[in-house]
Amino acid sequence: MSAPPSACVVETILEVLARHPGREALIAPDGRRISAGAVVDSTWRLARTLREQGVVRGMSVGLLSGSTPESVQARYAIALAGARLVSLYETTDPTVLAGFLDSTDCALLLVDPTQYSTARELLPLLKRTIVQCLAPGRPARDLRAAAATHPPTPFPVEARPEDDWSVVSTGGTTGGPKGVRLSHAAYGHMVRQMPPGLGDPPRLLLPGGTASSTSAMTDITLLQAGTVVLQEVFDPAAVLAAVERERATVVCLQPPHLQRVVDAPELARTDVSSLVRILYTGCACPVSLLRRAVGAFGAILLGCYGQTEAGAISALLPHEHDAGTLSQDGAVSVGRPLPGVEVSVHDEKGASVSTGAEGEIWVRSPGAMSGYWKRDDLDRRVRLPDGWLRTGDLGRLDGRGHLFVLSRLTDVMFVSGGNGLLRVYPADLEQALAGHPAIAACAVLGAPGAGLAEDIHVVVVHAPGHRTDLAQLRTFLTELRGAPYAPAALHLLPELPLTARGKPDKRALRDLLGLAAVGA
Repeated sequence: MSAPPSACVVETILEVLARHPGREALIAPDGRRISAGAVVDSTWRLARTLREQGVVRGMSVGLLSGSTPESVQARYAIALAGARLVSLYETTDPTVLAGFLDSTDCALLLVDPTQYSTARELLPLLKRTIVQCLAPGRPARDLRAAAATHPPTPFPVEARPEDDWSVVSTGGTTGGPKGVRLSHAAYGHMVRQMPPGLGDPPRLLLPGGTASSTSAMTDITLLQAGTVVLQEVFDPAAVLAAVERERATVVCLQPPHLQRVVDAPELARTDVSSLVRILYTGCACPVSLLRRAVGAFGAILLGCYGQTEAGAISALLPHEHDAGTLSQDGAVSVGRPLPGVEVSVHDEKGASVSTGAEGEIWVRSPGAMSGYWKRDDLDRRVRLPDGWLRTGDLGRLDGRGHLFVLSRLTDVMFVSGGNGLLRVYPADLEQALAGHPAIAACAVLGAPGAGLAEDIHVVVVHAPGHRTDLAQLRTFLTELRGAPYAPAALHLLPELPLTARGKPDKRALRDLLGLAAVGA
């Protein structure tokens, strides 16, 4: 009879790594190749050092990092010590980071070498958090140097299934950052629910700028005895070069990054035959881009829809990226619910709606959050007594069980039309605009207009060799959607600002363009 899986999935990952200690497990952005055995030894040494410093079950330990081997090992060591990981996403505002660390009761913050400049700005802002670093050249104590004096032998891990694995910052793009609590049981379910066909064994390429998927996909790959190739900064030419050089079998890309890879002139002369999966996630992906990507790479795209709060929800498999499945009435399918995940669509009163009708997407899943950190008021709004979680996304289910996400409920605009106001979903207009040959990327924003109505502002990045103007876009959208959907203004940018999770940053766009939000 086999032993039950550990409550802490890190123990299982390290057991897999220890079976073949000589193989490559991590390839660093600077070219270092780190064996599976070295990852195991370094992780246990670091975990022992944390325990020596008083880190125990139930404590909060922060990690500010990029895509580095040091950050992978530190994340594992925090879990082995029994602490909850406080995951931070990069931000240009150290004050926000300091506030989040303080609010989550962080006693200790670990910083990897890519974030030392931010750490120096953080130090005078922290009230009760001690900063330690994961390499020399530090603004604080080098924890890895201390860890080298400890033996790499395992010790009993005290984590329980219901304990917090992590508290993740939501990033604060639609308000102040909130802490999402994820239990060991929920995270273990998510990473053990492995996507099919990643390679045998998988060789995962993680370009820079994919913070939201880096941790989980790293763990999934190492659980399958694979190798993870880390890149610190996203660059389409570097991504393609690494695919060819490292014979990557799977790459994770946010849709804005997928678009840049498909458009890269290097693609035509790069050997990408090793790829068996391109995982895209994080935000809506235009149908036109998906069709171009399938044309460039073949039927290897795997779409994943999920949320920090709800975990992974659904997947659109490679063979489902056909014209009939991808799009219905302008909306793009995000696939069918994953095994063990229930999805339902509800109206404003909480009643379930009929197939094909629009409403708020509700999810019930073993991978969902335990709740928001010290925000019972938000918990009561989002988490329902019978296990359902309200996502705040607007969508519908079709007769085949495919889920279509239309918009965030809070991202709905109201424009003048007929004798009243018409509801407009920016995501719908963004999908339509993505089909224009002159547009490489776009975002739609609402700004105060006449009376209660909003004006539609379109932000555009031109495709190479193309140009467009406001009159052309007004005609294009009017022909597709009708006169009320014509934009009032066009803004041209060389590229869209992205959040640390690789999504278009609409808050940054508003600040850049000086656009007020309705009600602001």
